[in-house]
Amino acid sequence: GMAPRARVAAYKVCWNANYVNPQGTPERGCFFGDSMAAIDEAVADGVDVLNYSIGNSPNINTPVYNSALKAAEAGVFFAASAGNSGPGPSTTSNI
Repeated sequence: GMAPRARVAAYKVCWNANYVNPQGTPERGCFFGDSMAAIDEAVADGVDVLNYSIGNSPNINTPVYNSALKAAEAGVFFAASAGNSGPGPSTTSNI
């Protein structure tokens, strides 16, 4: 292959649970706190590339984008998918 010594690190950030909180809201999905913790852990683990294939807000100042910026400042290449809500105009979710 192209990178015979490459290693893959995976971090779980999305949850599909049957738990419903006292307010009646299901506790499942991809939460900012879990994503931020995984990005921080990946940087601490010394990864070179982060592939973030989870939809996000189109707003540039979200916690995940701020964590991605910190990862990039630490020398990690951060790649984010554009989203998967198409096919229509304005269906991308990562800038």
